[in-house]
Amino acid sequence: MIPNFESATRPTQLSSHTYSANFDAQWCIGSVPHGGYVTATLHRAAALHLKSTHPTLQQPNLLSLHLSFLRRTSTGPALITISDTKTGATTSTFNLTLTQPSISSTRGDLVVGYLTFTNFSTQSGPSFSTNYSLTPPPPRLLGGFECLESGIGDDNWAEVPLLPFSDFRKASKRCRWFFPRRGRGALGKGGSDQWFALNTVNDAGKREVWRDESLGFVVDMFPQVLETFLIPDVYAPPEQSSASSESAISSSQSSTSSSTETKDRSPAARFWYPTLLLNLEVKKSLGQGVRWLFLRVQAKLIQQGRYDLEVIVLDEKSEVVALSHHVCFAVSAARNLSERGKRDGGDRSSGGGGEKGRL
Repeated sequence: MIPNFESATRPTQLSSHTYSANFDAQWCIGSVPHGGYVTATLHRAAALHLKSTHPTLQQPNLLSLHLSFLRRTSTGPALITISDTKTGATTSTFNLTLTQPSISSTRGDLVVGYLTFTNFSTQSGPSFSTNYSLTPPPPRLLGGFECLESGIGDDNWAEVPLLPFSDFRKASKRCRWFFPRRGRGALGKGGSDQWFALNTVNDAGKREVWRDESLGFVVDMFPQVLETFLIPDVYAPPEQSSASSESAISSSQSSTSSSTETKDRSPAARFWYPTLLLNLEVKKSLGQGVRWLFLRVQAKLIQQGRYDLEVIVLDEKSEVVALSHHVCFAVSAARNLSERGKRDGGDRSSGGGGEKGRL
């Protein structure tokens, strides 16, 4: 059974400053827990820490997050240790360290970072409209969100049921994806626009929604920008996919074994895209949650397997929800699946979709 997002990211308090989590294989990239999934779990642990250990602070909103992914994480139990770096009336900052008993004794810390919280509802100060808008503008959503929920789409947006290599990138199956019918347009190959939602259900049997604690996953779940250069129309809707695209996917030979061939008839992924560093700034709270979010991801320079990503998240009202920046590498997918502890670097990448790690 596939756990929903809420249960998969749920931490348990062990003491005033330690929390446990359990990473599930259904939310992985290859053999490694998706980096945004790990990020969301850390966010939830810090939020629980504020609520249980520092209830008088009343700072429920994540303002910023800075994580370094040092080594590959693994499925199974994890330990999150929190240090109170600074607690204050306006903001509080916490240092989080993630370890896993099965591997950290010989490998050290896996993920480290700082999270800063505040209370958006009690802040005061000047506010001005900058008239910011995305450039180039994305295609308009003509049919409303009903057309997304129904799967029909509209003249501008179409659903892509599965992303390429989805059995290797299992975490991508936990979302519904809509992309522009006419491709990336002026955005070019270095970027991508999407509307997406969780396709999991909560414990009450209703579709899960994006919440504040989901944002670490949101900003790390997107089409792989490098593949837009390698495979023509790789993220085009099915009716738009060309024969050359299908041929390119079929010829994308993997460094992994034949046992990793994907069930969606595309071969195992050739590349893994570990993120060394993830920064997130939250601009507004999602309140009780929203079903659909818009995301634009864009790379400015791709060089020698090293590249940047800028991520902008908008809500259903086209208001900026969050901004994120990643420092990424592109490496062989075999490094994701290799035995841990090998000197070839197989032990030194933590994974995400945004696929986190250190090279």
